[in-house]
Amino acid sequence: MMGGGGGIFIFSIFKPRVYDEKWLGKENISYDIVDGNKRIIRSTINHYADTVKKYIQYKNRIRILENGVERIEEDLLTIKYYEYDDIVDILKYLNFKIREEYGYYDKRSIRNGEEMIFVCTK
Repeated sequence: MMGGGGGIFIFSIFKPRVYDEKWLGKENISYDIVDGNKRIIRSTINHYADTVKKYIQYKNRIRILENGVERIEEDLLTIKYYEYDDIVDILKYLNFKIREEYGYYDKRSIRNGEEMIFVCTK
């Protein structure tokens, strides 16, 4: 049998954005580096969003340019997202009590940050 210690559970998850036509197709470059005669560019492209099932997809693209030849590697990353009420419901279902909540690591309001951080106890 487990003891009833007074531990703290801290849970951090990204806050969903608006996944609309403006979000779709947007490409963000993560890095663009040169190593000798090789240039490597990694980017993430907002590929797909299902706002009913609450998941998004990013296309990860790595472009390698070497000796005048370009090679492209791509893969797809699918991420399930949760909104504030979803997380609160899950934590309550698991009998956690939310003691504090923040929107970012600087402890700003959960309404004003890009993260959802919950400090919980049992």
